[in-house]
Amino acid sequence: MTEPDSNASASLSPGTHDAKRRPGFRWSMIGISLGLLVVASVGLLAPSPFTGRLSDACFDLLHFPVFILLTAIAMWIGVQCGIRTLRGLALVSLGIAFMGAVLEGLQGLSGRSPSLHDLFANTCGVTVAWVFVSPWLLPGPATAVLRKRSVRNFAIAGLVLLVAAVSYNPLQAVRDYWRLANEFPLIGSFEEPNELKRWWHRSTKLSLDGSLVTDGVRGAKLQVSPAMYPSFGHFHLPLNWSPYDQLSLDVRLTPDSPAEGVLMVIKIFDQDFINEYYDGYHYSTVLYPGQLKHIVIPLADVADGPKTRQLDLQKVAGLEIFFPERDVPVTVELDNIRLETIDSAN
Repeated sequence: MTEPDSNASASLSPGTHDAKRRPGFRWSMIGISLGLLVVASVGLLAPSPFTGRLSDACFDLLHFPVFILLTAIAMWIGVQCGIRTLRGLALVSLGIAFMGAVLEGLQGLSGRSPSLHDLFANTCGVTVAWVFVSPWLLPGPATAVLRKRSVRNFAIAGLVLLVAAVSYNPLQAVRDYWRLANEFPLIGSFEEPNELKRWWHRSTKLSLDGSLVTDGVRGAKLQVSPAMYPSFGHFHLPLNWSPYDQLSLDVRLTPDSPAEGVLMVIKIFDQDFINEYYDGYHYSTVLYPGQLKHIVIPLADVADGPKTRQLDLQKVAGLEIFFPERDVPVTVELDNIRLETIDSAN
């Protein structure tokens, strides 16, 4: 009987034999793998040092390429440890996708918000890495199916679609960020659907279906649900309000409102706000069905709002509108929220 050719055997599984000749090799690969897990965990779970809508959009754009890189490195480690089949690399990729899903789900425990967009981007990155990097790592028959021209053309078309899909929402957020910066001191024009994403909601729903239009061609409709403090707010404002004299907005309770009068409170706070009622500015008014109110708030009053200090108009952090102790649903219409100088208002 002819004995197996040891050289041929080595050529078929070089990663395995290299690992046997170097006892510390597998431990090195394990160390790299654990390092990748730590990096991914920190990146997905640690509170971001950057805040704001622009930084959030930029981080959303990074999920896709980062998971391409993570999956490629993980598959390379797998090949170095002896994986020689496309199925084996698929299992490695599924492991990375599962890790991304678990870490995304755990974000709610670390002060961050889980996102379906991020989960989708992570999974797309893993898929792209498996399709495009596997043939390079295993250039032999194991990945021949992925090197067929028809498969490659289909994969490239899919890649273009995936890039467009995972980039659309973050790029729209970046576009709206620059639009807000260019339109400021206009804060709420309610002309484009993407503008609605500037506003944070609690027991309210904001849309562009309002019939109150005092500037442009559209206005906002805010559906307020019964709750203790239903509200909506804008926490991505340009910080410096000091060059302006007043905040103005137009608001109306719809004529068919089941409530005869609705208390509305406008809250403004700066970056030094300590999350106590007395430490911000509050303006209260009562809305009556069908009555249009043009509200003007002097910024000098805003600065004097906190009881123990001056509110810093160069570091305004948020504008919130809420409706205390609502027991029936109501609809409020708004338009043209802006900062003004006295001269421009006249």
